[in-house]
Amino acid sequence: MPAQQVEAVFGKSWLEGLMSKLGLGSSVVTPALGFVVPKLIGMLTPDGRVPTSVPPAWQGFIDSTLRAPAAEPVRRAAAPPPPAAGGGFPKWLLWLIPLLIIGGLLWSLLSGKEEKVAVQAPAPAVVQPTTPAPAVQPATKVQPRLGVNYHGDNYVTYSGVVKDEASRTSIIDTLKGVFGAGNVFGEIKVDPNAEAATWLDKLKAAIENFKIPGLSALFGGSSVNVGGLIPDVDRDRILEALKGVFGSGFSLAALEEDANTKALAQIRGLKAGFGAQDVIGVLNATVINFATGKAEVPSYNRALLKEAASVMKQLPPNTVIEIGGHTDSTGDAAANMQLSQARAEAVRIVLIEEGVAPSMLTAKGYGSTMPKASNETAEGRYQNRRIEYTVGQ
Repeated sequence: MPAQQVEAVFGKSWLEGLMSKLGLGSSVVTPALGFVVPKLIGMLTPDGRVPTSVPPAWQGFIDSTLRAPAAEPVRRAAAPPPPAAGGGFPKWLLWLIPLLIIGGLLWSLLSGKEEKVAVQAPAPAVVQPTTPAPAVQPATKVQPRLGVNYHGDNYVTYSGVVKDEASRTSIIDTLKGVFGAGNVFGEIKVDPNAEAATWLDKLKAAIENFKIPGLSALFGGSSVNVGGLIPDVDRDRILEALKGVFGSGFSLAALEEDANTKALAQIRGLKAGFGAQDVIGVLNATVINFATGKAEVPSYNRALLKEAASVMKQLPPNTVIEIGGHTDSTGDAAANMQLSQARAEAVRIVLIEEGVAPSMLTAKGYGSTMPKASNETAEGRYQNRRIEYTVGQ
């Protein structure tokens, strides 16, 4: 066994202690252990098996060397004879040292003695000082809101915010129940900070009054506002009906600004030097809500057309604007073509009555031949029913 392996097996500190007690150097102890240990292990483990008890041949040796002898009277020993010439450590002791070591190890193993390992207690956790958490401010309450727009043909768009999923589901189910499941489109957000919608249980009775094309309504905390592109008489009638639905605890009023007002503001906001494309760009964003199957321009749309006429009259006299009438695909195609032509002519007549030169305006009906969207949905049909303005060549 090499010296390095002996040191690895017994430990450097243990070997140094042994050598100190024996008064021997490493050049004597280490080689002796390296030679004898493998031999003794081979003798103690015949056929490579570790014995379950101390072999009888070794028991007497271990008993005589490792166990304390009985006390004997102290006798004065004669002085030892001088060492043999040449000095040195007795050779027989070189064999005795490893025998004692191995015998002691074997005895300890077979006697079941275990060295207790000291368990080091973990160091106490260091508690870091903590900064007090800032006080939590109460969340700002949000007013519940629901906006409803009726575009005709039972097509409805909506948006809003409510406090929980149950309120959201109730609103959507109510809209579908009144206008049809395939006719309502929009989004309602859920905000836990929103207050309860006090109008929720009376929503169905309220929206039963909303079936007028162009109507817009806004439900707030304890208020309902009605307006949009509808005649004032219809708006006032609906507000009166809502009084019977909600009672005196609700604020009922007209919408302060609706789509018609916005369109008028855009026309009036045209800057000096505007052209025909600027005018039709504003007009093509507006809607004229003809009654189903009718070609009369609603009275509430006349204010818009009057304002449009005032800017058309400022265009070069050779300008030509085509007024195109379009329908959805519902009904007979030939009848739709006639209806679209009649509606385009009705708009042209109003503009001429407001002072636009007849030579600047043409009217043409396209029926359902130029759809902007699919006629399979209420939303698509709503987009296809329109008056569209283009600049002629």
